[in-house]
Amino acid sequence: MSTKRSMSLGRIAIALVVAGGLWFARQKGWLPNEGAAKSSKGTEIHRDEGQIEPDRSIEVDDGRNLETSRSRTSRNDAAAPKDTRSPSELRGDDTDRLLEAYRKRQSEVWLEVEGTIKKNLRDDLEGDRHQKFILTLEGGHTILVSHNIDIANRVPAREGDDLRIRGRYEYGEQGGVLHWTHHDPGGRQTGGWIRYDGKDYK
Repeated sequence: MSTKRSMSLGRIAIALVVAGGLWFARQKGWLPNEGAAKSSKGTEIHRDEGQIEPDRSIEVDDGRNLETSRSRTSRNDAAAPKDTRSPSELRGDDTDRLLEAYRKRQSEVWLEVEGTIKKNLRDDLEGDRHQKFILTLEGGHTILVSHNIDIANRVPAREGDDLRIRGRYEYGEQGGVLHWTHHDPGGRQTGGWIRYDGKDYK
């Protein structure tokens, strides 16, 4: 009889130790409170769905407010490395180089830029014929594009259409000129092009 009683007391003692350990772990925040849906780590646990969702503001037993998951996220975002590339680098064009050439009054600079046609101008018919238009680049800088239509086909673009252009920049006080937007008929250099609606005009 004493053996059965000591086994029974042993089981009770073990149950008390386990219950005390669980209570202590819950107080420390190592385990969620039984029946409660919140832990001191700032998460809400849904036992039936098996999902963990952030809680916006949680009180801990000692009355301290833990930081919210929103503030933790913003701190983590701030610590993430920032992409320091310029908008033109992200687009993969040379708008920044063109603006630098304009500031330094440089010419004969080969560039590839994207822009929107601001205004179509009359063709220049003196000497080689040139299609001309004003192109607005990212940031608002405008340049004149002079496209030789005796060497390359005319670009059927209208005002408001987007283009990608490779050509040679020449400084001008009103923004500069982009020309050589065609292949080199002599084959000495790569030359340029105007890309419009998936087609290259060169």
